[in-house]
Amino acid sequence: MQQNSSRNDLLLLAYNSYIESENFGKKSYCQTALEYVTKASQICLKYKDSRMEWRTCHNFAKVYLEIYDYQSAMKFSTKSMEIAEKINDTALISLSYLDIAKSLEGENQKNHALANYLIAADMADKIGSRDIRIEIYRELSGFFRLNKLFQFPQAVGFPVVVSSVFQIDDGQTHGDSAVI
Repeated sequence: MQQNSSRNDLLLLAYNSYIESENFGKKSYCQTALEYVTKASQICLKYKDSRMEWRTCHNFAKVYLEIYDYQSAMKFSTKSMEIAEKINDTALISLSYLDIAKSLEGENQKNHALANYLIAADMADKIGSRDIRIEIYRELSGFFRLNKLFQFPQAVGFPVVVSSVFQIDDGQTHGDSAVI
């Protein structure tokens, strides 16, 4: 039984890792990713690991966003938010807000999307995780750019915040943040 349990843990990790890989845009990615996240979800039902359950729901949202199924993405974004709140993990809550924002943006609910982007950014600033801040500000920057919102009050000072997120101790800028 231990060997089977260990194998399932590895499969769960492998399925989620594939979805998180840099395979977006490849023709076979979406079909395979949906298949893998479904398998990961089935394995999650057997185990009560809330963090892995969150990761799987987050990845479901990610795949559905990739195939423009915004209602399904919202369903899994909401589920990942519930899990993150249950385990009281601020980092996961901020990423769940980001997924919700992207789902709402896809549904053309711009005001609600912006509100969720700003909550995600505020939470990311408070927890201080550079990687999470980069991910959130990259998406928020794209939202501002796409919707021509740089005159919006929350956008004032935004380029300075984005630049500071992408700075590291050696003073060099990393990432593709310079284009806002």
